[in-house]
Parts: sequence; structure tokens; C-alpha cells
Amino acid sequence: MNELANSTSVEQDDSIEGLMVRYVGGEMRAFERLYRVLSPRLFGYLLRLTRKRDEAEDLVQVTFSKIHRARESYLVGAPLLPWVFAIARRSFFDLRRRAKVRPEYLSNDGVMPEPVTEEDSLGNDVTDALEQALSKLPPNYSEAIQLTKISGLSIGEASDVLGCSKTAVKLRVHRGYKILRKELEEYGRDLLGEEQSA
Repeated sequence: MNELANSTSVEQDDSIEGLMVRYVGGEMRAFERLYRVLSPRLFGYLLRLTRKRDEAEDLVQVTFSKIHRARESYLVGAPLLPWVFAIARRSFFDLRRRAKVRPEYLSNDGVMPEPVTEEDSLGNDVTDALEQALSKLPPNYSEAIQLTKISGLSIGEASDVLGCSKTAVKLRVHRGYKILRKELEEYGRDLLGEEQSA
């Protein structure tokens, strides 16, 4: 009777880890639920890395394709988010490496698009200011902040994704916050100066 209760509780486990175990076991409905739960978080993370909606959408699909191919390698009982985010991160870097080989992108009419300048992309909204400040951080600081504060991973999970120690993640977040604070203070002074001159 106890074994039956245990097998039923595994089948009914709706945590993301439980869904992954069920998916590895061949239950496609578990994959569909896993996709619905994880895809918005992955999209947000990848959008912050790429800064391009279409690339982020494509990378979510690439990430899930890689998850599907690697599903048998998932260690039952291990936290799923660090594994998934590590796959997403590697997919992003794979895309960047391919882009370096062929960096030119043509618009639909076959013309090279003009580069977006900082002035074009800077808005007056606080969210825009935060995004702009995050983009100025060194990539390792920005990614540590995105994983822990925006995507909601724990320090330990982020250290697994980044392949560094927990102390290194904490240090990156702390140093990144110091730079963010300065950038946002400067933005506030610039905004105040514009309002006073108007």
C-alpha cells in the first residue's frame, strides 16, 4: 500500500521537477504544462540577454528543443531551473558565436539597417532607464542580477547556471548594484536637469 501511495504522489507532483520527471517518463501533457510554466521566465531572461524580441522567442524554442533532446540526462531530484537556464544561456552564446561569423543583417528590402544609437533607444520611463543601466553593466554582473533578481533563481541556482561559486555570484550582484545605483542616480540628475530647463 505504501508503494502505491508513493507512486501516486510522484505521478501527482506538479512542481516543475515533478513535471520534468513525468515528461522524461513519456507524459506529453507534463511537457505542455512545463512549457507553459517555464517559457515566460525563459523568454524574459533571453530577452534581456538578446535585447531583441524575435531572437528571444527563437531561443526559447531552441532551448526547449535542447531540453527535449537532453531530457534523459536530467537528474531526478535535482533543481530544474538551473539546468534549464544553463541550456538557455548556452543557446544564447551559440547564437552569438554564429553571429560573429556572419554579423550583417539585412532588412526585408535588402538594405543594411541603420544602427540604433543610444539616444534613439533612451526613453523617459523608469523601466527604460533600468534596462539602459543594465545594458551598461559588465556582462557577468548583468547576468548575475538578471538570474537572481529578475528571473528569481537562488544564489546557488545562479551559481550552477553561471558555473561559478556562490560567493562569486553574490559579489557580481553587489558590484553590479553599485554600478546600477550610479547609473540611475545620473539618469535622475539628467531628468531633473531637463525638467528645470523646460
